Amino acid sequence: MRLFLMPAGLIALSVAGCTSAPNSPNITLNSKKLPEEYARCVFPKLQKDNSNTAMSASKGRYRIVVQSRVLADDILEVYKTSQGSEIAVYQRIQLASAVGRGALEQAVHDCL
Repeated sequence: MRLFLMPAGLIALSVAGCTSAPNSPNITLNSKKLPEEYARCVFPKLQKDNSNTAMSASKGRYRIVVQSRVLADDILEVYKTSQGSEIAVYQRIQLASAVGRGALEQAVHDCL
């Protein structure tokens, strides 16, 4: 029994590593909108496409997580800059629009 659990645990850890979000953003953009204004624009668009979308805020920074049932979550972070906002998009699959996950990229660009 112990031999069976050990490989299963290793498999679970390796699969978890495969679904984690990348350390560097796939897309980085700037907007003249303040972070709150930008987040309030993009959040309803993403929530309309995926009801498992959540937003959190802290000290001029907004984080929107679009949960996925199959792949790793997509993460959108909006930071305050001296000229508005910087938007960082983290996607496990860089060509997300090729696999039906292009709504995030579209919403990000629509709200600039």
